[in-house]
Amino acid sequence: MSKLERLIQQYCPDGVEYVPLSSIGTIKRGNGLQKKDFVKAGIGCIHYGQIYTKFGLFTNKTLTYVDKELADHLLHIEKGDLVIACTSENVEDVCKAVAWLGDDSIVTGGHSCVLHHNQNPKYIAYFFQTESFQRQKRKYAYGTKVIDIKPDSIGKIEIPLPPLPVQEEIVRILDAFTELQAELQAELQAELQKRLQQYNYYRDNLLTNFTPEQAPKEYTLGEVTVDIYSGATPSKEKREYWVNGTIPWMSSGEVNLGQVYEVEGRITQLGYDKCSTKMVPEGSVVIALAGQGKTRGTVAILRTSVCTNQSLAALVPQKEIVSGEYLYYYLKTQYAKLREVSAGDGTRGGLNLKMLKAYKVVI
Repeated sequence: MSKLERLIQQYCPDGVEYVPLSSIGTIKRGNGLQKKDFVKAGIGCIHYGQIYTKFGLFTNKTLTYVDKELADHLLHIEKGDLVIACTSENVEDVCKAVAWLGDDSIVTGGHSCVLHHNQNPKYIAYFFQTESFQRQKRKYAYGTKVIDIKPDSIGKIEIPLPPLPVQEEIVRILDAFTELQAELQAELQAELQKRLQQYNYYRDNLLTNFTPEQAPKEYTLGEVTVDIYSGATPSKEKREYWVNGTIPWMSSGEVNLGQVYEVEGRITQLGYDKCSTKMVPEGSVVIALAGQGKTRGTVAILRTSVCTNQSLAALVPQKEIVSGEYLYYYLKTQYAKLREVSAGDGTRGGLNLKMLKAYKVVI
């Protein structure tokens, strides 16, 4: 018999009672506190947005501070309290909670509420992650663009409440698993980084470092492709171009998939006929002419036939000279050079079909 089983037998042999959260303490909603109120030093504070973007299940340090004068007018958080996000952009993040384990009193503001209770704070925080809690909270969350939940509604959510010794043993077990999980994730991340470095090293060597005996030949992309062309986007204002569409249409962001088996967009035959987009055959390579962030210069290979928007160039290989697979992997090694070639037109980039047709590749 495990220690937990012995404790349950000792303290709650007849089972564990489910009670509403309102019965174990008080739940109050904050007010005020904007990001512009943050100062370099002062009273620690937790902004509601930080709860689901910056914190785990518990913390003893804050990331931000406010001055004492403002803190005196905000909702205070004491050691052991749970700070709960009452507002979010989605149902998953609303009601995300962080237990405050620090010794100092801190504050929070609007869109947050504080559960002040006399139970084990880690036990409560872990319960907030369970499917039981998530299922119950969905009944009370409301809104469309912004999801909200009222403190009174949170108070109606029921929690299994064993005696404190049982709570402490459950927390000890979950802490051990959490630590093990963190170690495993770190090991997996390190191994993934190692494998990625190996992949990049061998890819670049295989595709660029040829011996004189292998006598590679330099071509332009225009010489090794049947055609290089860009697509187009049917008017988004014409519902008949999009509603119930069956023709797969690829957006520039989907080039980041690398190997494209499926795309999200669909246009109708009328939409296809009314714009200059073209079907790109399976096995072709597509490259982003433009796009925000790191998209420009990114390459993908099509595992299905699609049409594309105007920010993508389609490269249809001459199969007697080069395979689409080789062209895809080779151009992936050229990402930095392609970015450099197109660096003249600001952040959205400046690759065009003329540049691509003249771009030299080693076959």
